[in-house]
Amino acid sequence: MAKIDKKEAERLQSLVPNKKFCPAPFMHTYINANNRGYKLCCMSHVIGRWDTESSLKDQHEEFWKSETMQEIRQAFLDGKMPEPCEWWCGRWEKEGIYHKSDRLDYIKRYELELKEGFTDIHWDIVKGTLEFEKPVDIDLRPSKLCNLKCRSCNSLWSNQIEQEVLANPEIQGWSHWDMVTQSKTSMRKAQQIDYSDPKFDVVSNLDFSKVFRLKMSGGETLIDPRVYNIMKKIVESGEAKNVRLHQITNCTSLPSRIYDLLAQFKEVSFNISVDGVGATDEFLRDGTKWDKKQKVFDKIFTLPNLKWAGIMHVFQPVSAFQVKQNVKWFLEGYRKYTRQHNGVTFNPIVDPWYLSVSWLDDDHKDYIRQQVKECIDEFKMCKEEQQWFDLLHSELDKTQTDERRIRYANDFVRAELALNKIRGTDTLTIEPMLQRYFDRYDSNNVTEGSRPGAHFDGKPKPTA
Repeated sequence: MAKIDKKEAERLQSLVPNKKFCPAPFMHTYINANNRGYKLCCMSHVIGRWDTESSLKDQHEEFWKSETMQEIRQAFLDGKMPEPCEWWCGRWEKEGIYHKSDRLDYIKRYELELKEGFTDIHWDIVKGTLEFEKPVDIDLRPSKLCNLKCRSCNSLWSNQIEQEVLANPEIQGWSHWDMVTQSKTSMRKAQQIDYSDPKFDVVSNLDFSKVFRLKMSGGETLIDPRVYNIMKKIVESGEAKNVRLHQITNCTSLPSRIYDLLAQFKEVSFNISVDGVGATDEFLRDGTKWDKKQKVFDKIFTLPNLKWAGIMHVFQPVSAFQVKQNVKWFLEGYRKYTRQHNGVTFNPIVDPWYLSVSWLDDDHKDYIRQQVKECIDEFKMCKEEQQWFDLLHSELDKTQTDERRIRYANDFVRAELALNKIRGTDTLTIEPMLQRYFDRYDSNNVTEGSRPGAHFDGKPKPTA
């Protein structure tokens, strides 16, 4: 899948009513069962909530035509980017990193899906489009059932982390893993909901009848019975042959019953989470068995209807110094499965902000940049492969004040020390180059009064 450069961005913008226009609020919906949230897309702010007292199908149909959605659609028709979108798509487009703009990606994907492109689509602020009258592209987060406890994740996305937080008061109230104890609603759900119970399912009654794209994430989708139920429902209805299915997976499990259902969709694609190689991935994504993960990775590429699979790599302090060994592994897979491998995205951290590499010392940033240069030379990386580093450089090039650098480094060490004590792990065994930050650690100069990462540069963080 070709990346979106400036020329392609301009072409895509010419297809829709104006240069700021996004088709997502007219055709797409994001529904998160973990925090009962509606969003314009996965990277916008939450713009609505739902409950479990009535049918999710009925609630969503009401939300789709709500005053909030009408105002947002009107803004896009007027050539204005709404506030929920400015922090993400607006940011990347201003930086010229167009392939990170979800807005441009939506235009590209719908151009592919619609036989006549956008020429026959009638945008409507109430129904979305007069042709479909409901979302045809759904991003669904069915639950937080997971088998891992990833360092960059939190209790909103993993029931394993939620259980760990509830069992360890020392990481409650301040750590980024704790998205549960400071909220009465979250605590009530934690006490009432067993995500491992297959009977807990509030999402399968959604209307998938006109959907031609379905994306699901967790938790971990490939072990979640709710994901299985939805896929089975679509296959049994005979609609699977019309649906492009996208899954986000930690690549630790691919049961036969899931594989068989996946093979019946029009096409499938995957974002595969890999944060390091070997022991580093096992450390950052606790519960991972690297040898098994590699086998699942290879099995994904045997799916007969696989369109593409790409790597989502969280670029964070523990993994940043190992860029060379990581890229070596990425390239092996990319060059082995050249037709279907979609490459690598070096994902920047948006929460917690102290996992951003922007606070690293300048000489450490230079070391990482040098590693990138060596990758390009030694591995003879082509231009397309080198584009993987665009986001890496964007994060390294960000600067912080000395005050912020020191405080975020302290926040990072504080969190690592706490989790190492609970899990019996050692960050410095995995990455010795972080030693200086542990040596300089000052427990009196950390973020207080809110979860670290709740604000960055004076701006509130996006809410999942």
